[in-house]
Amino acid sequence: MRMNDDQAMAAYLRSDPHWSRIMDKILNKYIGQGGCKGSIVIQDATSGECAAATGLLRSVHPFEPPVLKFRLSEFEAAMQRTKYSQVTLKGVLEAYFRRQIHTKREQKIDQNDNQEQFFREITESISDVQLLRWLCAMQEEKKYGYILLMKQFQTTPDAASAMLKQVCRAIELLQDGKPIPIARLSAEVTGNAHAFDRTEPTGRLLIEALAFLAGSTDYQNAEEINAIYTAFSIEPDLLSGAAAAVGIRLYDGTAHEHPGYRYFADTGEIFMISMAALERIRSADAGHKTVFVVENPTVFYLLAPAAAEYGVGLLCTFGQLKASGLRILDLLAENRCRIYYAGDYDPEGLMIADKILCRYSGYVASVWCMDVACYRKIEKAETLTERRLHLLQNICSVELISLAEELKQEKRSAHQELLIAEMKEEMKRLSAVSEMQPAI
Repeated sequence: MRMNDDQAMAAYLRSDPHWSRIMDKILNKYIGQGGCKGSIVIQDATSGECAAATGLLRSVHPFEPPVLKFRLSEFEAAMQRTKYSQVTLKGVLEAYFRRQIHTKREQKIDQNDNQEQFFREITESISDVQLLRWLCAMQEEKKYGYILLMKQFQTTPDAASAMLKQVCRAIELLQDGKPIPIARLSAEVTGNAHAFDRTEPTGRLLIEALAFLAGSTDYQNAEEINAIYTAFSIEPDLLSGAAAAVGIRLYDGTAHEHPGYRYFADTGEIFMISMAALERIRSADAGHKTVFVVENPTVFYLLAPAAAEYGVGLLCTFGQLKASGLRILDLLAENRCRIYYAGDYDPEGLMIADKILCRYSGYVASVWCMDVACYRKIEKAETLTERRLHLLQNICSVELISLAEELKQEKRSAHQELLIAEMKEEMKRLSAVSEMQPAI
């Protein structure tokens, strides 16, 4: 088969080993400069390399060691003055190195085209508005998991596509708000219980997506990541994140009261319950159809005797609402129990309260000793940063708006431990009211 001019010129150059290093320099310059631009420089050129370049370029002044320098445009023009006049620099380079040559600009264009096609195929299969918002922001701002995803895309595009689809599917499943352990979510979506582990690429991409949807910018350590999981009712595992309770009765799938937990309900003693234990629980109830909820374990411990005395339920979530606490509250709400929440006077406490009020808006859910009057009554604690105060912009429950505004003005937090006496009195009053009212 007859060679074309590019192939013939490349064969000539390959026949002389003195061109090897020169051609490597020309290739790198061509790719970096985006075409036949710039010059190559070899600071330690040999006499053989200088003689080869002098012969082809027909330089008036022969090249002499140790410096060899010429423009790429001169090199291309010199090749076109030979009997292989139809050559181009790109064609010769491709024939010489036996592969297609793309400049960095061309590579970037191709890469951008491939990435756009990648995102387009994914977004065309998605209808969820929240997911589309994340995907668009990730592509446009090159954040929120973009770097992680593109690193995978550059090596194995199919794996990147599968990873992104799995994360999207997981988020769709989380829309119903039902508590779920991360391992179970992972198994249902991927068939692998560990695919969403935070050490795995798919697990890290899920965290990036959830953080964006939650409006969170701080998720570097385990506590912050767990807070993001909690916002979407994800439990890191079946045993962590247990809730503490008193005066709450739990029923299994046979509609019979669980014998182990019945003992605690009968005696008014505190018990702990994890998601693992809740797997067989199908219903929950509380005395007078009333349950009081706190986030602080010390406050819970101090209020537990009063809850037992007044015959009502008391639940401790240990900070942010976790899957076990949410599951119990869901079961209580389904059984038409009244829910009262009290938390610290800080943005995080108000956000928990807001989540409860919004989640159980169809039931009687309210705050308890969590108003402007109580806030003004007690000593203030640390100064709130602007970043934390900004969280109050997300409060939407009418009951909390005035308190949120007060916190913005004062810029100081306050702790509910200073309100134990008032909380007991209000618990007593609300318990008496509930006792006289019919079930919802």
